[in-house]
Amino acid sequence: MEYVDTGDVPYAASDLAAVTKEGRVLLADVSFELPQRSFLAVIGPSGAGKSILLDALTGFHPASVGSMRYDDRDFTTTRRYV
Repeated sequence: MEYVDTGDVPYAASDLAAVTKEGRVLLADVSFELPQRSFLAVIGPSGAGKSILLDALTGFHPASVGSMRYDDRDFTTTRRYV
């Protein structure tokens, strides 16, 4: 299915987690809502999980559990290991 995104588009993440095959937790219980016309900055010290979070949000390496909604379209992740 193809979509054309115009105007205001909200984004939300709910209970995102990333776990390795060995059971190491890389990201745990991340939830937020990014309202329309908002800007998100991800900051923190080295090793805090910024890249893992961005990989999960963009789908580059989907989160192991949790869900994401973009313009009220559900991009729920399936159980995966990073």
